[in-house]
Amino acid sequence: MSEFVLQLKIADLVAENHRQMERLQSQTDTSSRASRSLELRVQSLEHELELARLELSNTVSEYEGYKARLSQLLSY
Repeated sequence: MSEFVLQLKIADLVAENHRQMERLQSQTDTSSRASRSLELRVQSLEHELELARLELSNTVSEYEGYKARLSQLLSY
């Protein structure tokens, strides 16, 4: 093969390598954005869960208070 043909092949390989590196970077960026989005969603769901647990705890406390008052009323 002539030197010119080898230089063309090298140029093609360098260009292909560059395209693949750009594609990899794009995929990495997309994956990072998706990962961050999912992390934020997990945080949001954890916050919602904590609020639901607090609400449940308050509801159970109210219910226990009603039961105690009813028990007192029925014992008279």
